[in-house]
Amino acid sequence: MKTYQQFMLEAGDWWHPDPKKDAAISGAGNKMRAREDRGQDTSAQTKPDYSNRLKPGETYLQYDKRKQAERMQKRMQKEEVDLSETSLSRIVSKIRKGGVATVSAERGDKSKAENKKRSKQLEKDIRGRGMGMTKARGSFVEVDDDGKRREVGEKSYIVTPGKKGKRKFKKAVSALGKKHDQDSVLIKQKPGLKSKASWLGTTKRKDAEPKMGKTSPQGTLKTKDANKPLPGGEGGTKIKNKTYQFK
Repeated sequence: MKTYQQFMLEAGDWWHPDPKKDAAISGAGNKMRAREDRGQDTSAQTKPDYSNRLKPGETYLQYDKRKQAERMQKRMQKEEVDLSETSLSRIVSKIRKGGVATVSAERGDKSKAENKKRSKQLEKDIRGRGMGMTKARGSFVEVDDDGKRREVGEKSYIVTPGKKGKRKFKKAVSALGKKHDQDSVLIKQKPGLKSKASWLGTTKRKDAEPKMGKTSPQGTLKTKDANKPLPGGEGGTKIKNKTYQFK
């Protein structure tokens, strides 16, 4: 009579303190720990690429709006030129083509910290209206609440219209000046270096000139390649070590 012996096979859970060496050991426990480690390691996880396809729950209309916003952002990044990379010849080229304006958000009666905050908001507003900009230093005559006029140097932005026509560009620039409590903004709409720039009134202050919505001619473009202070008078703008002025 034959007898049979019964055997019970048990798998050992061999563990190593080094996660990489532990994962290399053959075993159910090792494989499970390796899967858990991969789940905790965010660098091992890759986010789905929705750049050219719908996101979960996204409609075709929402996808189209998202792509339009991405294209707009790329155009703004291309239009915007950092102060350290800007040359006077680039700005003169924009002035020759036509629409350009100089806008600031600073006020002489505000603190340095507050003016910095106001300038940051102005940058967002310019981008939000689909226009390009270049950082610079400007020279303006400001009228305070007592009616006193004084020339101030301040951080300003050279604004280009992007795809806006003359009327929409003028309206957008005027809205920026009004929102940021500016007496006026400097704007040039006609192409050519001989066409004049004008001050466009953007405040209802009684002593401010020009009046709200009115314009006052400033002059034609003058340039100066020298590391000197801003040209005297209104309309002076400094880019790196070069200056230009409508006078």
